Amino acid sequence: MKKEIIQFGTTNTLTVSPTEDTVFSIKFNGNERGQKSLIVYLDVPNMSCKIYCGYKVSLGNTIDLITTIIHKAPATNCDTVIRGVLYNGGVSSYQGKVIIEKTAQGSVSRLEDRVLVVGEGTHNHAEPVMQIEANNVVASHASTTGRVDGGQLYYLQSRGLSREESQDLLIDAFLCNSEQSEY
Repeated sequence: MKKEIIQFGTTNTLTVSPTEDTVFSIKFNGNERGQKSLIVYLDVPNMSCKIYCGYKVSLGNTIDLITTIIHKAPATNCDTVIRGVLYNGGVSSYQGKVIIEKTAQGSVSRLEDRVLVVGEGTHNHAEPVMQIEANNVVASHASTTGRVDGGQLYYLQSRGLSREESQDLLIDAFLCNSEQSEY
C-alpha cells in the first residue's frame, strides 16, 4: 500500500481521491488552529484506504477534526482509526462521516474513535455519522472515551514501575493501536 502523511498546517480542508490502495497518517504538530477536515473520495472500484491518527492534547490546545469518506465505486474499503489522549484542560472534537453511495455496492467501511482521558478539566465530543444508500455493504462505527484502567496501572506498578512510568507506557500502547503512531 502507498503511504501518505497528511499535515494540515494552515490549510483547513484537504480533499484526496487515491488512485491506488493508500494508507493516510494524519499528523498534528500542536500548532493547528480551527477545524481541520479530510475528505476522501473512493471512486475507483476495489480501492482500499486506511486512515490513522494518533494525537495528544494538553491545556490550551484543541483538536477539531472531521473525516469524510465517500464510497462512490463498488467494492471499496476504508478503515479509519482515530486515537487521542487528553491531558489537563485538553479539548478534542471528532466527527467521522461515512457516505456509501448507491453505486458503491459491496463496499466495507469501519470507523473507530477512542479517546483516553488522563487529566482533569478535559472535554471530548465525538460524532460518528453513517449515511448508507447502498443495500449490500458492511459498515460499522465505534466511539469511546475513558480513563486509564486502574487494574493495568496496579499491575505495572507491582512490577516495579512508578505510577508515571506505568501511565506513560499505557498511553504509548494505546496510541500504538492507531498503527501509525510515532509515540
